[in-house]
Amino acid sequence: MWLFINLQLKKKSVLFRQNSFFYSKHFKLFYLVVFSLLLLFPYYINARQILITAPEPDK
Repeated sequence: MWLFINLQLKKKSVLFRQNSFFYSKHFKLFYLVVFSLLLLFPYYINARQILITAPEPDK
């Protein structure tokens, strides 16, 4: 039990030393989402342009 608590405390202190936010799992997930959005953004713009400039279908 004490060993486990000690390990948890050590992990926490390491995280605080390395700027906890940047090394947290949440930040890595957030970074992944932002990166994928940046990659997909040009495709999204391109698709919108195609939709806007598409000729109206004959009614």
